[in-house]
Amino acid sequence: MITRRIIILTILCFLFGYVESSSSALIKKIEIIEDTTARLRLVIKSKISSYSAIQLSHPFRLVINFKGFYVTKRQKRFFKPKGKIVSKIYIGNRKKGARIIFYSAKRSGFIYRIESKGEYLIITCWPKHKVRVRTGKYMPLPHPRKRIESLLSIHQRKKKTAEIIKDTKVPKEVPTYTGKKISVDFYKADLHNVFRLFSEISGKNIIVSDKVKGTITMSLKNVPWDFALDLILEIENLKKEERLNTYIITPIEKKEEGKGELIVKKVSKKAIYLARTLKKREEKIRNAQQIIKEAYELEKKRKLRKALLLYEKAAKLWEDNVELLKKTAYLYYTIGNFARSYYYARRAIKINPDDAEASLYGALSAVKLSKYEDAKLLFEMAVRGKPKIPEAYYDYALFLERQTKDIIHALAVYEEYEYLFGPILQTSLSIARLYSRLGEKQKACSKYKEILLSGFKLSSSLKKQIKKNIYELCGKRENRR
Repeated sequence: MITRRIIILTILCFLFGYVESSSSALIKKIEIIEDTTARLRLVIKSKISSYSAIQLSHPFRLVINFKGFYVTKRQKRFFKPKGKIVSKIYIGNRKKGARIIFYSAKRSGFIYRIESKGEYLIITCWPKHKVRVRTGKYMPLPHPRKRIESLLSIHQRKKKTAEIIKDTKVPKEVPTYTGKKISVDFYKADLHNVFRLFSEISGKNIIVSDKVKGTITMSLKNVPWDFALDLILEIENLKKEERLNTYIITPIEKKEEGKGELIVKKVSKKAIYLARTLKKREEKIRNAQQIIKEAYELEKKRKLRKALLLYEKAAKLWEDNVELLKKTAYLYYTIGNFARSYYYARRAIKINPDDAEASLYGALSAVKLSKYEDAKLLFEMAVRGKPKIPEAYYDYALFLERQTKDIIHALAVYEEYEYLFGPILQTSLSIARLYSRLGEKQKACSKYKEILLSGFKLSSSLKKQIKKNIYELCGKRENRR
């Protein structure tokens, strides 16, 4: 009797397994194809027709269930990504189908998108960033670096000595150095060998007196060779005399007669002028730094107009401080003075054309001033520059859609936003809407369906409208599914 029951149970299990295997499908392969700090992409090789996704908290994780689809025994069941978006991925089979769980590397979670492309299902995850935007409105202007150290030149681009020399306006009676720029690094180098090197660099004949003795230690980067030579002569108390493309270098002799006699060393006027220029610049920067500190304290107290007066005063003293110019442009924009904001943004861009923040400030100010051609150019610079800013892409797409009516270009920028930063409700709705306007009904329908499955918080009225759009675009049959 027991044996008969065992046989019957075995047959039933066999039949159940056969039915399940015949009605289900196998997932051929699951692998990570991109794993960076900006994006994680996992690919599932199988034509999956049904899945459900849900986000859970404590800890934050994304759970995806595949009804009727199972992973093979050879499939790797655990991944540990190297990026900082997802900490671990678990893969396994359940009674009703396979399940994949993505655990977030951060408490704030991540943004995700699931899309089907032929035989593949692609799951993309992006880090979550704070977005404050209302549909049809430009995003709030991103604040420049908030730490005061960035304004005091600790983290910003420093002007090189060669650039200061180039930008310095020297009076006509004091000619500028025109020699080829060089970088030298001497450590206790013999002076005769140093002058031989300058002869090779300059193409000049150099004769050095036997009375010239000693060594020199110095390091110069990207300066004219004739400027470097003058500095060495001044430091070593030497002089040069030029005769027919030849320099004769000798020591400056001290007069023996007369106790307490004042000895005057001849110094190059060019070197003196540039030394004074550099010294004045350092003094101006120190004064500007003190003014910036005062302005920063006023800004913290929300006394923006008084702070702006001081920031402008500092900008006059420290003309190449990009962070200071951006701060001034940002504050003028916030108080509604778009002309001054545009002016300071353009000054920052002139110094660093690759600064995305400065270009964005200028673009939005240009929009307010109805300078649409300038705005388009500055938006292009903002999306091409660094760092990559979400607001630059979203605002540019909205500008193209609303102001220039360039729907195709706007659609491309919205999609670039989602590729770089992940989808948000506003970009997804815009993409679906633009596809619909272009007559791409199938793509618009797919995007609306993606919005419903993406986990966005949708109001009942918006959800109803999206379902209505799906019904109109996809037809009655698709809506029932």
